[in-house]
Amino acid sequence: MGDGDILQSVRASLFRRAVAAAVIAAVGLLLINAGLAGEAGMIGSAFFLAAGALAIWASFASWAATNRTLVLTPDGIAEEGGALLVSLDAVESVNRGAFAFKPSGGFVLHLKEPQPRGWVPGLWWRFGNRFGVGGILPAWQAKLMADLIAEELRKRGETG
Repeated sequence: MGDGDILQSVRASLFRRAVAAAVIAAVGLLLINAGLAGEAGMIGSAFFLAAGALAIWASFASWAATNRTLVLTPDGIAEEGGALLVSLDAVESVNRGAFAFKPSGGFVLHLKEPQPRGWVPGLWWRFGNRFGVGGILPAWQAKLMADLIAEELRKRGETG
Protein backbone atom coordinates (compact mmCIF):
# COMPACT_ATOMS: atom_id res chain seq x y z
CA MET A 1 0.00 0.00 0.00
CA GLY A 2 1.76 3.13 -1.19
CA ASP A 3 0.84 6.77 -0.59
CA GLY A 4 -0.89 6.84 -3.98
CA ASP A 5 -3.41 4.30 -2.71
CA ILE A 6 -4.66 6.53 0.13
CA LEU A 7 -8.10 7.97 -0.63
CA GLN A 8 -8.40 9.87 2.64
CA SER A 9 -6.76 10.07 6.05
CA VAL A 10 -8.13 11.01 9.46
CA ARG A 11 -6.01 12.18 12.38
CA ALA A 12 -6.77 13.83 15.72
CA SER A 13 -5.15 17.23 16.16
CA LEU A 14 -2.63 17.82 18.93
CA PHE A 15 -5.16 20.10 20.66
CA ARG A 16 -7.93 17.45 20.64
CA ARG A 17 -5.52 14.81 21.94
CA ALA A 18 -4.30 17.10 24.72
CA VAL A 19 -7.80 18.09 25.81
CA ALA A 20 -8.98 14.47 25.89
CA ALA A 21 -5.99 13.33 27.93
CA ALA A 22 -6.28 16.34 30.27
CA VAL A 23 -9.97 15.72 30.96
CA ILE A 24 -9.33 12.07 31.80
CA ALA A 25 -6.37 13.05 34.02
CA ALA A 26 -8.50 15.69 35.78
CA VAL A 27 -11.15 13.07 36.58
CA GLY A 28 -8.37 10.87 37.95
CA LEU A 29 -7.05 13.66 40.16
CA LEU A 30 -10.55 14.39 41.47
CA LEU A 31 -11.04 10.71 42.31
CA ILE A 32 -7.67 10.56 44.07
CA ASN A 33 -8.54 13.71 46.00
CA ALA A 34 -11.84 12.15 47.08
CA GLY A 35 -9.98 9.01 48.17
CA LEU A 36 -7.44 10.96 50.18
CA ALA A 37 -10.18 12.96 51.92
CA GLY A 38 -11.12 9.74 53.73
CA GLU A 39 -14.80 10.60 54.09
CA ALA A 40 -15.94 7.51 52.21
CA GLY A 41 -14.52 5.02 54.69
CA MET A 42 -11.65 2.64 54.08
CA ILE A 43 -13.29 0.66 51.27
CA GLY A 44 -14.68 3.76 49.57
CA SER A 45 -11.33 5.55 49.79
CA ALA A 46 -9.54 2.52 48.35
CA PHE A 47 -12.06 2.45 45.50
CA PHE A 48 -11.58 6.17 44.76
CA LEU A 49 -7.79 5.85 44.86
CA ALA A 50 -7.82 2.81 42.55
CA ALA A 51 -10.27 4.46 40.15
CA GLY A 52 -8.19 7.65 40.16
CA ALA A 53 -5.00 5.74 39.42
CA LEU A 54 -6.77 3.90 36.61
CA ALA A 55 -7.99 7.20 35.14
CA ILE A 56 -4.48 8.69 35.28
CA TRP A 57 -3.15 5.59 33.50
CA ALA A 58 -5.99 5.88 30.95
CA SER A 59 -5.04 9.50 30.21
CA PHE A 60 -1.49 8.45 29.31
CA ALA A 61 -2.81 5.48 27.31
CA SER A 62 -5.24 7.77 25.47
CA TRP A 63 -2.45 10.22 24.66
CA ALA A 64 -0.30 7.46 23.20
CA ALA A 65 -3.12 5.66 21.37
CA THR A 66 -4.44 8.74 19.60
CA ASN A 67 -1.10 9.50 17.95
CA ARG A 68 -2.18 7.43 14.95
CA THR A 69 -3.66 8.16 11.56
CA LEU A 70 -6.45 6.16 9.98
CA VAL A 71 -6.32 5.85 6.21
CA LEU A 72 -8.94 4.81 3.70
CA THR A 73 -7.57 2.85 0.76
CA PRO A 74 -9.36 0.96 -2.01
CA ASP A 75 -8.92 -2.12 0.22
CA GLY A 76 -10.45 -0.65 3.39
CA ILE A 77 -9.55 1.22 6.57
CA ALA A 78 -6.09 0.76 8.05
CA GLU A 79 -3.78 2.49 10.47
CA GLU A 80 -1.12 4.36 8.54
CA GLY A 81 1.80 2.02 8.04
CA GLY A 82 -0.11 -0.77 9.75
CA ALA A 83 -2.42 -3.65 9.12
CA LEU A 84 -5.85 -3.46 7.52
CA LEU A 85 -8.50 -2.93 10.22
CA VAL A 86 -11.56 -3.57 8.09
CA SER A 87 -11.87 -4.57 4.45
CA LEU A 88 -14.37 -2.74 2.24
CA ASP A 89 -15.41 -6.16 0.95
CA ALA A 90 -16.61 -6.97 4.49
CA VAL A 91 -18.77 -3.81 4.78
CA GLU A 92 -22.52 -4.15 4.39
CA SER A 93 -23.55 -0.54 5.11
CA VAL A 94 -22.46 2.80 6.58
CA ASN A 95 -24.45 4.50 9.34
CA ARG A 96 -23.67 8.06 10.43
CA GLY A 97 -27.13 9.14 11.50
CA ALA A 98 -27.83 11.19 14.61
CA PHE A 99 -29.41 8.25 16.43
CA ALA A 100 -26.92 5.58 15.34
CA PHE A 101 -24.90 3.76 17.99
CA LYS A 102 -21.57 5.25 16.90
CA PRO A 103 -18.59 7.12 18.30
CA SER A 104 -19.01 10.85 18.81
CA GLY A 105 -18.64 12.75 15.54
CA GLY A 106 -17.99 9.54 13.65
CA PHE A 107 -19.71 6.67 11.92
CA VAL A 108 -20.26 2.95 12.20
CA LEU A 109 -19.83 0.31 9.52
CA HIS A 110 -22.14 -2.70 9.62
CA LEU A 111 -20.12 -5.72 8.56
CA LYS A 112 -21.29 -8.84 6.77
CA GLU A 113 -19.55 -11.17 9.25
CA PRO A 114 -18.46 -10.74 12.88
CA GLN A 115 -14.82 -9.69 13.22
CA PRO A 116 -12.31 -10.01 16.08
CA ARG A 117 -12.72 -7.36 18.78
CA GLY A 118 -10.42 -4.38 18.84
CA TRP A 119 -10.31 -0.90 20.32
CA VAL A 120 -8.13 2.19 20.16
CA PRO A 121 -9.78 4.75 22.49
CA GLY A 122 -10.85 7.88 20.65
CA LEU A 123 -10.15 6.47 17.18
CA TRP A 124 -11.91 3.20 16.41
CA TRP A 125 -13.52 0.08 17.84
CA ARG A 126 -14.57 -3.24 16.37
CA PHE A 127 -17.14 -5.41 18.11
CA GLY A 128 -19.01 -8.25 16.45
CA ASN A 129 -20.29 -7.10 13.10
CA ARG A 130 -19.76 -3.37 13.76
CA PHE A 131 -16.74 -1.15 13.21
CA GLY A 132 -16.89 2.38 14.64
CA VAL A 133 -14.68 5.34 13.76
CA GLY A 134 -14.64 8.59 15.73
CA GLY A 135 -14.37 9.96 19.23
CA ILE A 136 -11.74 12.67 19.24
CA LEU A 137 -11.38 12.74 15.47
CA PRO A 138 -12.65 15.85 13.65
CA ALA A 139 -16.25 15.18 12.63
CA TRP A 140 -15.76 16.64 9.14
CA GLN A 141 -12.91 14.22 8.40
CA ALA A 142 -14.91 11.24 9.68
CA LYS A 143 -17.95 12.36 7.64
CA LEU A 144 -15.82 12.62 4.49
CA MET A 145 -14.45 9.11 5.09
CA ALA A 146 -17.97 7.75 5.64
CA ASP A 147 -19.18 9.45 2.44
CA LEU A 148 -16.29 7.97 0.45
CA ILE A 149 -17.04 4.49 1.81
CA ALA A 150 -20.76 4.87 1.03
CA GLU A 151 -19.91 5.97 -2.51
CA GLU A 152 -17.60 3.00 -2.97
CA LEU A 153 -20.36 0.66 -1.76
CA ARG A 154 -22.78 2.26 -4.24
CA LYS A 155 -20.26 1.73 -7.06
CA ARG A 156 -20.01 -1.92 -6.10
CA GLY A 157 -23.80 -2.23 -6.11
CA GLU A 158 -24.14 -2.61 -2.35
CA THR A 159 -26.06 -0.45 0.13
CA GLY A 160 -24.48 2.54 1.84
